[in-house]
Amino acid sequence: SVGKDRQGGGISYGNIMWSNNGTCWVKSSSGDSFSVDGRGIAYGSDLWAAVGSDSAFYGGSGTSYGNIMWSDTGGVSWQETTEGASFSKQGLGVAYSSTGNGLLPRWVAVGDDSDYDGSGTSYGNVKWSDSGKVWNDSDTSGDYFENYGVGVARGEDHWVAVGMGKDTSSSDHHKNILRSTDGKYWSHSNPNGASFTREGNAVAYGDNIFVAVGRNQDAVPAPSNILWSSSDGDMWNYAEGASFPLTPLDDQQGFGVGYHNGLWVAV
Repeated sequence: SVGKDRQGGGISYGNIMWSNNGTCWVKSSSGDSFSVDGRGIAYGSDLWAAVGSDSAFYGGSGTSYGNIMWSDTGGVSWQETTEGASFSKQGLGVAYSSTGNGLLPRWVAVGDDSDYDGSGTSYGNVKWSDSGKVWNDSDTSGDYFENYGVGVARGEDHWVAVGMGKDTSSSDHHKNILRSTDGKYWSHSNPNGASFTREGNAVAYGDNIFVAVGRNQDAVPAPSNILWSSSDGDMWNYAEGASFPLTPLDDQQGFGVGYHNGLWVAV
């Protein structure tokens, strides 16, 4: 489990916790940890990988290897990455998958490697790794999030990542969703499909479809539903039925979604 135990000021082992039974938790007590907070965690191939915020996000600059951590000791002791790529500001989501139709086992992480105003080209907002220890920026010949990535998941044939691809003043809302067959080269979703007017917050895969939740901004005309579904990660459709409301005082927003044994749940 990852979260926030304190802000800045050196290592805070409470930002990463572990448990043998899910009911009694222990703070990590050795190695490295996030100095600000942890945001995402995943397991695969006998390794835990976590992403979060190190001190560089609060006034620092350049590559902060402490924004990606890994553990091969059952989550008890952690090490920050020391080579390859890392997020200059913060990591927000990470996923691993070892199954699929001919796809290689791979880690993919999303986060903020760019300026919030969306200036410049930032392929570093999506990263991939075959080991969970050494990471690489996404392929510079593909598409990318101009602001930041937040969530990522893999289906049978491809990966899907969601985030904030364009400023809300733009009509290119389809750029808030990316699709990839290998986790390295990414493409924007189909502009004729549904997407979020502000940003995507989470995505999950189950029963042969992807489901994503995110945020529609109050100031931007938006559909009444914040839940989208897609069979291929490229063309997205509005879900039917209930949704989180858009009010005069707040944006319409969903934060998480998951699937198990025939049931989807969104929050």
